[in-house]
Amino acid sequence: DGGDDDDGSEAGSSDAADVSGDEDDVSRGDDDDESAFEKNDGNDAFDDDVDAVLRSVRVPCSVRDGSRRVKREKGGSKKPTRKSEQWAVMERLTDVDDAFRKVAPTPAMTFPFELDAFQKEAAYRLERGESVFVAAHTSAGKTAVAEYAFALATKHCTRAIYTSPIKTISNQKFRDFGKAFDVGLLTGDVSIKPDAPCLIMTTEILRSMLYRGADLIRDVEWVVFDEVHYVNDAERGVVWEEVIIMLPEHVGLVLLSATVPNVWEFADWVGRTKRKKVFVTGTNKRPVPLEHVLYFGGDKDADFHKVGERETFLPAGYKSAVDALNKSKKKDSAGGGGPAAGRGGFGRG
Repeated sequence: DGGDDDDGSEAGSSDAADVSGDEDDVSRGDDDDESAFEKNDGNDAFDDDVDAVLRSVRVPCSVRDGSRRVKREKGGSKKPTRKSEQWAVMERLTDVDDAFRKVAPTPAMTFPFELDAFQKEAAYRLERGESVFVAAHTSAGKTAVAEYAFALATKHCTRAIYTSPIKTISNQKFRDFGKAFDVGLLTGDVSIKPDAPCLIMTTEILRSMLYRGADLIRDVEWVVFDEVHYVNDAERGVVWEEVIIMLPEHVGLVLLSATVPNVWEFADWVGRTKRKKVFVTGTNKRPVPLEHVLYFGGDKDADFHKVGERETFLPAGYKSAVDALNKSKKKDSAGGGGPAAGRGGFGRG
C-alpha cells in the first residue's frame, strides 16, 4: 500500500509539473504575443502569431451557463444548444371549417347538429393524429370528441378505449355509444364483449391491462380519459398517472374535463411525459345556463322559487322563497307541531 501511495504522489507531482509547464508555455506565449504586437502592429503576420498562441491554450471541454450547456460562437457570444420545448399548445384556427375540410374531405363521423368551434378543433387534431385536452364546461358537448375518436378507430380498423372513474358513467356511455359503434364494457362487475374494437372501462381496469401486458393494447389507437381531473384525487389519482405513463407511444390521448384548475400545467406534464404535444381547446363560458331554484311543498309550480338565472341573483325569487318558508313554519306551529296521536303515532300507549 505504501508503494502505491508513493507512486500516486510521484504521479501527482508529475501532473503538477505538466500543468505548471503548460502555464509557463501560455505565459511565454502571452509575452511573445505582446512583443509581436509591438513589432508587427498593423501587419498580417500578427494575426498568424495570435492564432498560434490560441491553439497552444487548452480550452475547457465544456462551458456551462447555469444548468444549460452552451457553446462559444465567433465574437465570444454564447448560445444555448437546446431550447425548452413547449408541450401544451393552444392554436386557434382562423377558419376551422376550411381547415377541417382540408384534413378530412370525408369525415369519420357526422353529427345531426352543428358542432361548436372547440369540437371542430378537437376533431381536426384527431384527424391529424394529435393528442387533445378538451377543457370545456359541463353540458358543452365533450362526449362528441370521444365519439369522433371511436369513429376514427372504427374507420382505421383499430381500437379505442374510453375510461371513466365511476361505473355508473361507464354503464351510461355503454348504452349511448352502443347505438353507433361496436362497443364492449369492462368493469369490476361486468364483462360484455371484451373483444369489441371500442371498449368502455374504468381506469383501474386499463391499468390492470397495462400491468399484464394485454395484447389488445398493441391495436389501440386512442384512449379517452373522461373526468381526467380525478388525477388530483388523493387516493385514486395515482391510477391516472400510471396509465398515462405506461401507455405505449403510438396511443393518442383524448383528455376530457370541466374542472381542471391548472389546465396548462397538467397538459404540459402529459406532453413532457409522453414526448408529444397536447393541443388544448375548450370553452370560456358555459353554453347551457344554469337556473337555481328553491323548492317547498308539493309539485305545484308555485312551490318552485327561482333565485338565480344566467349568473344573476334574483332578489324577488329569494323573497318569495323566504315567505314560503315562514308560512310553512306558522302552519306547523298552528297545528301543534307534535306527532299525531292515533294509529301509527306516538300518542297511543
